[in-house]
Amino acid sequence: MSVKFENTKDAKTNIYEIADELNHEMVYKLTEYEDKHAAVHETRKAIKKLRALLRLIRYEVGPICYSQENIHYRDVGREMSELRDASALIETVDKLIETAEDKSLLEILLSVKKLLEEKRNALAKAQTNLSKIIETAVIELKAAHKRIHTWPIESDKFQDWAYGLSKTYNNGIKTMQLAFETQNSHNFHEWRKQVKYLWNQLLFLEDTWPVMQAIVTSELSNLSSLLGDEHDLNVLKEAFDNGYINMEIPVLLEKHIGDKTALYRAEASDLGLRIYAENTNSFFKKNKVYWGVYKGIEQI
Repeated sequence: MSVKFENTKDAKTNIYEIADELNHEMVYKLTEYEDKHAAVHETRKAIKKLRALLRLIRYEVGPICYSQENIHYRDVGREMSELRDASALIETVDKLIETAEDKSLLEILLSVKKLLEEKRNALAKAQTNLSKIIETAVIELKAAHKRIHTWPIESDKFQDWAYGLSKTYNNGIKTMQLAFETQNSHNFHEWRKQVKYLWNQLLFLEDTWPVMQAIVTSELSNLSSLLGDEHDLNVLKEAFDNGYINMEIPVLLEKHIGDKTALYRAEASDLGLRIYAENTNSFFKKNKVYWGVYKGIEQI
């Protein structure tokens, strides 16, 4: 589903309609999808989009509204996270299996996948209240939907309602620099969060200059994927370290994870330096001009 700002509508209408559509998407998938693992996964992605929208308009709606809604959607996503995390580990191992050339490594990965599938099945059986969790999430999302049209959006000026874009971009620069300095997996993950927020915000604004914005959003998507793969490998390693996977990590697999992690970080660093090459003021002013031209505003 594509949700974008339209130049024929004012800011308030655009924001309310995008939030409405995202909320509706979440409820639909949770109530209509037969595959509950897929429903949870897709719903959590939609939650991230809506939280990106809230970050975009955070200065317009004010700290109380922003905090309330952001925390609400964050908590709904967290309630559904455990089973999704179990599935994500299996998906990580599947990716490694697809590219494994060493026979011994492949055998290790297949045995790890079997253990993870057994773990997920046991978790699913133990979590007999999955339906209740989804039911509760739907209730919370419907309650949140009723509040959307009370969000205090008054200004139609880009520098007012969209100023959160500058905060997101600046946070991306800061978390990128911290990740480079520390080479810490947690900090790379924090950087990825900011990359995804910026990616979704620019997708909302993509029609302001489709050709240029599509290039940037495509590269942000690539960066997010690299950082996501890096994070998934660290989560897999942690699953051995904390006993979630009931075996010691084989030396061959540990080395493979380390090599791929280093590769992903190097590629992400190169791409990130290009994406975040501008200073924050320049980035925001550029997007303000795009919006003004898109809306046909002569005085920007």
